[in-house]
Amino acid sequence: MKIRQIIAEIIDLANSHDLVAVIEYKTKDNTQIDIAIKDSTTNLVAIEFESSYKWITHRLLYNAIKAKRERFSNIVFIYPFNQKTINNSWVKRFITDELKMNMKIAHPDECLHVIEGLI
Repeated sequence: MKIRQIIAEIIDLANSHDLVAVIEYKTKDNTQIDIAIKDSTTNLVAIEFESSYKWITHRLLYNAIKAKRERFSNIVFIYPFNQKTINNSWVKRFITDELKMNMKIAHPDECLHVIEGLI
C-alpha cells in the first residue's frame, strides 16, 4: 500500500470517530510528527512512517521522545520490514517502560487495524 493511500485512509478513520488527523503536525519545539490523531483537547495517537531499517532504533527513540513531549500516550510506527529486531531491542522496552508510552509497530497493510485499536 502506498503512503498517500495510507494517509487518506487514516484521515477517513479519524473522521469516522469524530477525531482529527493532522498531517505533518508541528510540535511546540518546531519538530514534526508525521500524523497526529487528536480530539478537541487530547493528543491521542502519534503516527510515524519509517521506510529504512538503517539506524531504526535511534529513529524510533527520537520519534517517541518527540511524541512524549507533546503528551501523546500512544505511538504507532508504520514499518514495512521485519519487526523482530525492534521487538527484541532495548528501545522498545525503554519507550514502554521508561517513557510510559503504548508503542505499536505495524506493517503498512495492517496499520489501520492497529490505529483503530488505539482510538
